[in-house]
Amino acid sequence: MSLRIFLNDNLPEHRAQRGIARYFDAIIDAAVASFGAEAVVFSPNVRDHGNATCIQAPRFPGSNFLRFHDRLASFIASRQNINVIHSAYYGRFRSVKPTIITVYDMILELLPQYFQKFDISNPWFLAEKRRCMEQADVLIAISESTAHDIITCYPHISPAKIITIHLGVNEAFLTRTNRPVSTEKPFFLYVGNRFLPYKNFTRLLIAFGRSGLAQEFNLRIISPKGNSLSADERQQIDQYHVQESLHIVEDASEELLRTCYATTYALIYPSEYEGFGLPILEAMASGTLVATSNVSSMPEVGGDVAYYFDPYSIESMVDTLLRITSLPTDERAERVAKGVARARAFTWNLCQQKTIEIYRRMEQA
Repeated sequence: MSLRIFLNDNLPEHRAQRGIARYFDAIIDAAVASFGAEAVVFSPNVRDHGNATCIQAPRFPGSNFLRFHDRLASFIASRQNINVIHSAYYGRFRSVKPTIITVYDMILELLPQYFQKFDISNPWFLAEKRRCMEQADVLIAISESTAHDIITCYPHISPAKIITIHLGVNEAFLTRTNRPVSTEKPFFLYVGNRFLPYKNFTRLLIAFGRSGLAQEFNLRIISPKGNSLSADERQQIDQYHVQESLHIVEDASEELLRTCYATTYALIYPSEYEGFGLPILEAMASGTLVATSNVSSMPEVGGDVAYYFDPYSIESMVDTLLRITSLPTDERAERVAKGVARARAFTWNLCQQKTIEIYRRMEQA
């Protein structure tokens, strides 16, 4: 009997959740390569899935997405003679078949103060997320840090069903053999949704202003949406007179993102919490320096290559900015080379292989 996999692409926002979308696309590609038409892809995202069995999902609006998408997915899967089900996200999918849920982070559980006042649906979402993790046969954690956080938040969930599989870096970030020459003022790069408080953009903005580096460096901001300044951002910009040094790019293309990584002086990634921290890996692969937070998964990804600061301390950020801008040329080159080598150890191919192995083991169980 052939192994039939149902890949439930129930990710609510592909553009805003870029890292998750990239991950599940890689998993779908691996399943299609391994199982062909026995890979059943249910997704609202239109792209070429080769010879997989593709079922186009409707694009349900807004907060109704997970409710309606997963109800329909459950109905379709029940009629597809499925052996294993893998969902991209948490929701209301129901099945008696063996299921896999990928857990990206535990931020709602660990930092609830940043979310409860913004979204009244969070209690519902947390309840559904917990139910999904409790009922799943396997939980794939994208870092050891996330695996640890699952057990911390839900100690009744058996550690035996948690498997850590790191994310990978696209080969496109590694194929630039020479850094493009830029005649522009050198710039630091921030990648992330700056409107999410835990992403910690405001502290970075203050640190950039206090460092006095705005005369020598720009700060380029790639954020998935919103290029207008908030009142708080405007206040900090006016206080430190850095208006001319800031450049905000909304919803950057993949090509522009790669170019920014390859031409920036350093990626500054100040998040208070990440389940993995894909921009760290992408920046290292692109041949640039990385300065990031010394908490959660960031040291797991950055290893001994990245420079670290306390994300809650503006002075720690300032010290790190000043440190990396005063590096001798040979020390910078050595750190960049180590970063590229480290990034090569995190491949999508390895992530895909380990996931396919889980599918096969679940069929045999």
